[in-house]
Amino acid sequence: MASCDFSANGYRLPTEAEWEYACRSDTRTAFFTGANITTDQANYTGSKPYDGAPAGIDRGTTLPAGSFAPNGFGLYDMSGNVWEWCHDWYGPYEEGADPAGPPDGATRIVRGGSWDTGAQFLRSGARGGNYPANPGNDLGLRLAFRQ
Repeated sequence: MASCDFSANGYRLPTEAEWEYACRSDTRTAFFTGANITTDQANYTGSKPYDGAPAGIDRGTTLPAGSFAPNGFGLYDMSGNVWEWCHDWYGPYEEGADPAGPPDGATRIVRGGSWDTGAQFLRSGARGGNYPANPGNDLGLRLAFRQ
């Protein structure tokens, strides 16, 4: 089983808490865009809007990275387009400090929603799990770097 030395320099998958912090970009709302999100701000199934918002575009595929405005930290596509893998195994999420997550499991955390999910999965706090060997055209990754 692969392990990660979080004190070492280099590239790695972000922890779930690191991913959420980057997605929120100092916001406390459901989305970094505010209380809601539209298909002008992210790529998701527009026929499944969040919390009564009007329906939007169903693009049916991924879009090139950077197709929408970045969040407050200058990061693109934290919400929608593809689910992003996190280092943590799926398990209960403890609020507060950067929780380590379970030491092992069957599925890894994925965050951010994708082009084929409804807007509720794009919320900064929404989380899912996926089997590491499960391929999909709605999965991607973002690397964290420590120097």
